[in-house]
Amino acid sequence: MAFRASHRQRKSLHRQKPMQLQLTSLIDIFTVLLLFFLKSLSQEAEFQVTPSETLKLPESIAQKAPEPTVHLIIAQDAILFEGQKVLDLPNGELPPEAVDGFIIKPLLSVLKRRAEQLKTFEQRYKHLPFKGKITLYGDRRIPFSLLKRVMVTAGEAEFGEFRFAVLNQE
Repeated sequence: MAFRASHRQRKSLHRQKPMQLQLTSLIDIFTVLLLFFLKSLSQEAEFQVTPSETLKLPESIAQKAPEPTVHLIIAQDAILFEGQKVLDLPNGELPPEAVDGFIIKPLLSVLKRRAEQLKTFEQRYKHLPFKGKITLYGDRRIPFSLLKRVMVTAGEAEFGEFRFAVLNQE
């Protein structure tokens, strides 16, 4: 009889129990995957500009990834801020009525309005300070005098930290 009892014990030890799902481990794995995808998605969700006949960016071997900033496009025929046309450039030149010294008046008003919006946003969300960063997408054929006026105007509107967008040379 002792033999049968020990035999039953061994049999019960070897009997497989139904496998249970470990939720803690699965939740950890899904959390890591979710964070990874969110991080990669946030890096890809940048402002994208398609080069055209009026906007050909200069080439560079720079490897630094773009930062999220406000965007100003200086094409041969227009100046655009955040995708909205601010000023037409007939024949690639500034109209005399739009200029006051080195300041481009229509651009200054748009940039000041955006700076005020960002400062209001900063007051609500202290962890997102207004740093005055702006990314310039300038056509490689525009004259330096136009680029200089745009930069002076942006500086006057408290956007004094410039980033220049370029095409990566591959």
